[in-house]
Amino acid sequence: MRSRTTILALTLAAAVATASCAGAAASPRAADPAAAPAAAADATLAAPEAPAAEAIALADGELTDAEAEGLVFMREEEKLARDVYLAMYELWGLPVFDNIASAEQQHTDAVLGLIEAYGLDDPVADDTPGVFTNPDLAALYETLVARGSASLVDALTVGALIEDLDIADLRSWLERTDDPAVERVYSSLLAGSENHLRAFVGQLEERGSGYEPTYLTPDDVEGIMAAGGSGGPGGGGRGGRGNGRNH
Repeated sequence: MRSRTTILALTLAAAVATASCAGAAASPRAADPAAAPAAAADATLAAPEAPAAEAIALADGELTDAEAEGLVFMREEEKLARDVYLAMYELWGLPVFDNIASAEQQHTDAVLGLIEAYGLDDPVADDTPGVFTNPDLAALYETLVARGSASLVDALTVGALIEDLDIADLRSWLERTDDPAVERVYSSLLAGSENHLRAFVGQLEERGSGYEPTYLTPDDVEGIMAAGGSGGPGGGGRGGRGNGRNH
């Protein structure tokens, strides 16, 4: 997993340099009162997605080293998603970032429940946004926020990229466990990440852009989008608070 995040950080570093040049002339945008978010879509994204209590009730016995490693890693990877989305919401004011950040808080809390149930050390000693025990995730946070600051389309692309990575990692960890509690949480997080990917890709498509996956295949993404109907929930419309820049 470390090599995956390291490679992604290096790839994004080059993309940030390009995006910074392209977005240098971006100007502040005004809020669009007519583009208010759809309340139903917002509620869908903010709804609980991880049955933590049920999973903890299943926790019993000992984990393998791989299972323990996976929980520790996913605890911080879900925090990474939350932290980046909070930063993007602060910059661009698009509700989809705030809504999904709330869901990611539930995700990282669900993993924490298993970490505590199995007596593992929580890697999140400091819950401050951008602070991580895993140095690769710390570097990735900085790179993703830098890229997402270039334009709103870049910010939405960063969101899709995080969910792309998250889905790939969850699938990988699921293949390495037969623990019922871990399987329950990972499967729930996977469904949530697919929902989030649909939301971000849907937002990109509304803006005439698209998403080219990094870890999933194009067929994977197409299947995830189709499973959610016509592009999944948009999660916040095109309007924001007016404190960002044109996309």
